[in-house]
Amino acid sequence: MKVACIAWVFVALITLNAATGGAEIWGVKSHDPVSGPPSTLFHFPEDGGQLTIVGVVNRAGTAIDVDGLTVNAAQQLFGFEIAGGAAGSRLLSISMADASATIIGPFLEGRDIRGAAITAGGLCLALDATADDLLTIDLQTGLAVGPGTALLLDGEPYDVTDLCDLTETGSGDLVFAYWNELYRLDAATGELTLLNRDMVPGPDGIDVGAAGLAWAPASAGGERLFVYDVQVDDDIYGYDPAGGYARQDVHINIIATYNAGRGDLASAPSFVVGAGNAQPAAADLRLLGNHPNPFNPRTTVVFSLREAGPVRLTVYDLAGSSVRELAAGWYAAGRHEVVWEGRDDLGRVLPAGIYSCCARSAGRSAWTRMTLVK
Repeated sequence: MKVACIAWVFVALITLNAATGGAEIWGVKSHDPVSGPPSTLFHFPEDGGQLTIVGVVNRAGTAIDVDGLTVNAAQQLFGFEIAGGAAGSRLLSISMADASATIIGPFLEGRDIRGAAITAGGLCLALDATADDLLTIDLQTGLAVGPGTALLLDGEPYDVTDLCDLTETGSGDLVFAYWNELYRLDAATGELTLLNRDMVPGPDGIDVGAAGLAWAPASAGGERLFVYDVQVDDDIYGYDPAGGYARQDVHINIIATYNAGRGDLASAPSFVVGAGNAQPAAADLRLLGNHPNPFNPRTTVVFSLREAGPVRLTVYDLAGSSVRELAAGWYAAGRHEVVWEGRDDLGRVLPAGIYSCCARSAGRSAWTRMTLVK
């Protein structure tokens, strides 16, 4: 099923700025027609300040087309080189200093990676616009881990084009952007829930068309979502989820020397799990990590609630498959601990590796990464 709207495209990424305590939004804009080199890397502060161009994304001096921009908790920038057609896409690391790219993995044949996000739990999730599914990508090898999860809307397959993206917000929600619409995305099931449809034309008089999305904390509290509108003049907007998704102009007609083909938005993980003190912003649910980590044979997952409510704790493997439901019930306000002994729902001992635990409560979710060693 397709949504009859107009397309979105842009790429931005949020990196921590230790000197100011703020964040930086990064972006990439590829050349028309449709999608091709050069892809220009740029950035601007989260308050919408001056946009700075870094340069053309290149591999050994040759300009390349990139999409699926994302950044990890260590502030390393990644993207996917787009070869087109059967050749597919492959994972790259990209220098924030000069936009030079280094190959990480082989081409994923037939895959068209057009959106990506690294979650607070350390998973790299990527959107394949050809198969209309969500993949887990190993950042060390560039390979897909396990099968993809099909995108669904009201239980039916959801057909997307190369204009799409996703980000994890500070409250732990995975948000998906397609055309002029925003959805909440359940990574485990692929189910989409509509959050907002922007029906107001942009400054150029054309309906918003964006396939990029990035999260940042709002200066007045709460959250802000950035999107990149590639209709005609290629504009960047900010949306306020707490204010009915009111739209504000951030940068109008960026890099005016050429029109956009494609691009993408990306955000740094909204909080870093493992230090025991970093939390999702303004969330009723807080996942405080697990200890010990790495562990063998057992670890304790810690979460807290601002108010009493339902909580479900689920452990996933790197393929994104649910392996153990640790908890499902009503919990009082305060701090809680749940022990996991490294076994699946059938009591079988699981192999060593990286697992993620997702905590869900009242529409919110948060993730932590756990390493089982032998």
